[in-house]
Amino acid sequence: MTKADFLSLDEDPVSDPDRDSIRALLSSLWCDLVWTVERAMSVEIHRRDNEPDDESRELSYLPGDTDDALQHLARLIELLLLGHRIDWQKPGPRGSTPPYFLGRGATINPNQLEPLGAHPLDPAPGTDPLRALLNAGKQFLVRLDEDTTTYRQIRHTGGTDADALAQRMSETARTASATLARAIELLLRDHHIDAATTESDAQELREFKKGSTADWLTAQHPSTMCKMLRPLDYGHALRFPARKWQLFSLACVRRISGVFRDSRTLALLDASEQFIEGTIPAEELPRQRREANSPENPDRGDDERAQSGYNALHSVTRGDAQGAMHAASEARYAAENPHAESLAQAALVREVFGNPYRLTPPDPAWLDWNSGTVVLLARGIYEDRAFDRMPILADALEDAGCANTDILEHCRGAHEHVRGCWVLDLLLGNHFAARPDEGTTT
Repeated sequence: MTKADFLSLDEDPVSDPDRDSIRALLSSLWCDLVWTVERAMSVEIHRRDNEPDDESRELSYLPGDTDDALQHLARLIELLLLGHRIDWQKPGPRGSTPPYFLGRGATINPNQLEPLGAHPLDPAPGTDPLRALLNAGKQFLVRLDEDTTTYRQIRHTGGTDADALAQRMSETARTASATLARAIELLLRDHHIDAATTESDAQELREFKKGSTADWLTAQHPSTMCKMLRPLDYGHALRFPARKWQLFSLACVRRISGVFRDSRTLALLDASEQFIEGTIPAEELPRQRREANSPENPDRGDDERAQSGYNALHSVTRGDAQGAMHAASEARYAAENPHAESLAQAALVREVFGNPYRLTPPDPAWLDWNSGTVVLLARGIYEDRAFDRMPILADALEDAGCANTDILEHCRGAHEHVRGCWVLDLLLGNHFAARPDEGTTT
């Protein structure tokens, strides 16, 4: 990973050229931190007061709030490392005058901020203060995210450390918020990251955690794996197209589609797949949604499992990691055994995306072999859903000179295949996304 892997403002599809991007990110990060602290503290309080339903509700929101904070922080770090600073000539998210970052009774006003060195969280002289604060805040948020995953597992298995972990999560959230709030204050006082930052230092600051094949193979929760698949967060720079996230989400919903009782819901499920594959007009999917959203549809009624499945279905076409995590989460609630469903979803992540730490483009010689036999076989399997032919594809790949054990074992393995299978997409040129300025997929 290098700074060249960061998206510039011109490449960023959500950037507004008429507003200050740095203050917009600071505002979003601030709000995320406020909610993260509130959720983590609420989990601790409800745990202490033996209120499991309220605890579950807050716990269901905490991972999303933490992830939002991490994603806004990551983008902020990228822009700062690319040399961007606050542009006071442009309006911010709430205008260009104080107070900034109104949220649940808390404000930050740059006219009332302590100078560098006067705050107890400021690092020692000679240290880049912004780098130190951003890195520390990032590490606290990553720890909170990991602890939340562990806490949810402990609640499921009945572990004995839940009370202490809930307390630590609350403390970590508050520490992360205080640390990053101080970083925000320094940015509002026009401090910036040292321009002499090396590529290795930039990678260390931007990266959440150094991921590896071992981490990938031992991961058991689909949300953890989806986070590992995002570019730059866990040690790789791969980008996956929206279609991959959509097909994973679709596979999660198809697994629990037995909870649906209305033909309109099932029609929407089929239309979602056709939309992903580009085989229906763009206006057809909204029409199917309107029909399925009828108040007479029992899948939107009192049956909690059907309602969760319906919610998952509406996230299928979002096309990003967060949408996929939401679809998978709702699909787990729709399943008869959510824990078993989580393990099945983890297998689906591996089926659709492969191992991001060992993915390499196919050798062109394999694709050209015997007048394109490998490509023809892969396309036929995909179009016909004839996954029973995968071992035949493995034989053809070997004849073409492929010795990649990941590819060959995936083709011959006794596991569920779905549309979006990483080997088929790799051979058909649909697995990786281009950067916004590079046109179509490679």
